[in-house]
Amino acid sequence: MEALDAFASRFARTSDIFTQKVVTTLLQLLQEEHPTFIDRMNFCEKINAISSANNMVEIRALRNAIAHEYRQANLMELYGKILENEPELDKSIELCRQYAASKFPGI
Repeated sequence: MEALDAFASRFARTSDIFTQKVVTTLLQLLQEEHPTFIDRMNFCEKINAISSANNMVEIRALRNAIAHEYRQANLMELYGKILENEPELDKSIELCRQYAASKFPGI
């Protein structure tokens, strides 16, 4: 349980940093304004900076469940969903890295 708890915490932190810092910075560099999380993810999917906006919305919901409702959630179900979505988060991070490298080679 301790390892799963640590994994869940890292997943939440990684998804938060990616969606709130990395994606936001990318959009600022592109001079794009998208007011909502869903708008930002849809735009990123459109430019191939993430693989799926829907999956990122689900990852964000998992992050919120970890951060705000952790004690009330069915932990085994939550851990299962995290394990299911972790490869998608990794894939989107890599796509975003590749996109940013292609648009801003010196950064």
